[in-house]
Amino acid sequence: MPIDDTNTRFLDISPYVSPPADLQPPLSSNIHADVAIVGGGYTGLSTALALHERGIAAVVLERDFCGYGASGRNAGHLTPTICKDLPTALMLFGRETAGKLARFADFCVESAEEMMKAYGIDCDYNRSGNIMAVVHRAQEKRLRKATEAAVSLGAKMHFVEPGEMRERSMPRAFPCGAMEESGGTLHTGKFVLGLRKAALGRGIRIYEQTAVEHIDESKPIRLVTAGGTLNAAKLVMAANAYAAEIGRPGDRVSPLYITLFETAPLSDAQLEAIGGWKLSTAFVAYSGFPEDITGAIRLNGSWTEHEMETWGTEMPMTALDSLHVDLEAAQYELRTRTSGKAEKPVTIPTEQAAS
Repeated sequence: MPIDDTNTRFLDISPYVSPPADLQPPLSSNIHADVAIVGGGYTGLSTALALHERGIAAVVLERDFCGYGASGRNAGHLTPTICKDLPTALMLFGRETAGKLARFADFCVESAEEMMKAYGIDCDYNRSGNIMAVVHRAQEKRLRKATEAAVSLGAKMHFVEPGEMRERSMPRAFPCGAMEESGGTLHTGKFVLGLRKAALGRGIRIYEQTAVEHIDESKPIRLVTAGGTLNAAKLVMAANAYAAEIGRPGDRVSPLYITLFETAPLSDAQLEAIGGWKLSTAFVAYSGFPEDITGAIRLNGSWTEHEMETWGTEMPMTALDSLHVDLEAAQYELRTRTSGKAEKPVTIPTEQAAS
């Protein structure tokens, strides 16, 4: 499905963050550290904090300000999801390794929660768990199978039957689902800026406004910036999609394209019309997500067409069902790309979907 987004207004900075008042100066000399960390997001900052606790001196180089990238502009789901689902992990790695991955995923969620407590980070964390909801009955069998596999491997999950979905006040558009009992939702910007504050408070050196131009992988490793160099025994690449701009070793990272949509602020009547739910959608799941301080709702996805293509049978078009079109379109695109066989799409105009 071709997408023309040339006229779409993209925000340079996520609504969840803003440049900090104490923006750190760029690197302007030649310095040394035990470990060089490229990127000041969740990975870079938490690594620097963990090393500091062990007496290892790390320096963080950030091209803009900490939290500017993916850590400050994601949907805020703290989730133990691995390999999309555990049956996929079983297929790829076998039972023993898949079990370790499942337990490690829960450990990662718990570690994030421990960081919030240890560093006193108030990021509006709601330990609600995450529900991977079925939006069409045809998906139920596969999700049940995935849940059974996850539970057999030790994952903290259970299948959510229709009765429990209603008890949780889930919209009827979602018949059933699978509950990841670990995790929940958080304010992405508050979490990453909280890590930044914790790092600076412990004397960890952070150089913002410092883009790495070149990395010499000899010993010691040498990172070259416009204002100076950093020599280190070890290197941590934590720049996510921006790593490719540096070249080796950043070119080993393959970024994935995703966008985040934001509605205009909704009135109380509009919020009530959708059952009081604040929705975010991804290609494979729907889940409850808090509105931001403006009363707007954010949607994850990548489709901006006036007409969306979907595969499958006809569906009743309620207000929530209009969101299903986005998911089905993504599934159609994924099935076509992975199988190499184009399926005949059904075109549903947006006006009809919203009626």
